[in-house]
Amino acid sequence: MILTIAAREWRSLFLSPLAWTVLAAQQGLMAWIFLLLVQDFQALQGRLAGVENAPGVTDLVAAPLFRIAAWSLLLITPLFFAVNNNSAPLVSSISPGFMEYIKAFGVGLVAVSFTYGGYQQTINFGSEVDKPNRNIPRGIFMGIFIIITLYLVINFAYVKVIGFEELKTSKNIAAIMASRIFGVNAERVLSVLLFLSVLAYINALLLSNPRVMVAMSEDKVLPAVFQQRNKRGALTLALSLFAGLAAVIVFWAKKFDTLLSFSIFLDCFGMILSAGSIFIIRKRTAHLNGTGIYSMKLYPLLPLIFIAAYSFVAISLLINETALSLKGLAVMAGFILIYFIVNAIFPKKTDS
Repeated sequence: MILTIAAREWRSLFLSPLAWTVLAAQQGLMAWIFLLLVQDFQALQGRLAGVENAPGVTDLVAAPLFRIAAWSLLLITPLFFAVNNNSAPLVSSISPGFMEYIKAFGVGLVAVSFTYGGYQQTINFGSEVDKPNRNIPRGIFMGIFIIITLYLVINFAYVKVIGFEELKTSKNIAAIMASRIFGVNAERVLSVLLFLSVLAYINALLLSNPRVMVAMSEDKVLPAVFQQRNKRGALTLALSLFAGLAAVIVFWAKKFDTLLSFSIFLDCFGMILSAGSIFIIRKRTAHLNGTGIYSMKLYPLLPLIFIAAYSFVAISLLINETALSLKGLAVMAGFILIYFIVNAIFPKKTDS
């Protein structure tokens, strides 16, 4: 019976030429993404050759491709046969003041920072990119444009299927939309898929972040003990410490909103200090200007705007989540104290 109903719905869906057109466009998009993933994998093969237990085609090509395909199908399906049965939303007659708009804008930027965060990781490949003056900004802008397009489309689907009023109080929105379209069982299946995609993201973090500690150890910022590896090449202390800290923070936060606000508040300091270091680096490398070294346009205006934006996010969190922000400041102060203690116990060795 279920297969009969599913077959009937599937045939009725493609009676419209629009469905075939959208499906063709989706297949073309997936082919383009597949070629990009393969190209990136080929570019990474040289560096992956020397990495123990390095990710392969499944991790870097197949998994992202299927994840994007699932999300794109979830986006376009509601456009054809999903119906929103919610009543018209209630409009409040109370007009919020200007400061309320400013506060709401600051709170909204927290989610925006989380959504678009990650583009700064492109600087890690700066020395390996051909023509970085042109290709790095192009890659960042193209990536952000694709993300903006996807988020606009998915939010349109959410509003059409679930309704704006219900969205304001709903959690696990993607699973709710799947249940509205495909039934209750689809919600459970999608929840499992979302859980697996989160595990894939955690796997990437466990691969990359401990290596940051190793790089800091090689630069004598952290003790040499962070470079320890076992017989299989796995980072023992760095990986264990990062995984332990991540688990403690997750169990302490309990809620995603708490974890998000806490991480973004600390992330603001990292972003502000990183952008501020540009002024120091530009001064130290002034003699390299005009030699082909990468340099941004509209300097120093863009770094100042960047610092002001993240300062605004940090201040907004401090006002709206005061207790949580103070805990974040205490954690940051604690790690700074640990840094000075470690450097006092294990002083840096200077080359004679």
